[in-house]
Amino acid sequence: MPFAVLLTNDAARDIDELYDYIALHDTPQKADYVLARIEKAFSTLPRFQRAVPIREDC
Repeated sequence: MPFAVLLTNDAARDIDELYDYIALHDTPQKADYVLARIEKAFSTLPRFQRAVPIREDC
C-alpha cells in the first residue's frame, strides 16, 4: 500500500526560506533548480517506504 508523504508547516516554511535565500544570494534559476531537486527527492519517498520507520505521532 503506498504512503502519502506530507510536509509539516515548519518544513514547508524552511523550503520556502531556502528558496528565497538562494534566489537572493545566487540566482532565481539556481533556486528553481534546487527546489526541483528537492521535489524529485520527495517524489521517490513513497517507493522506499520501508527504508525508514513510520511515525505514528504525526
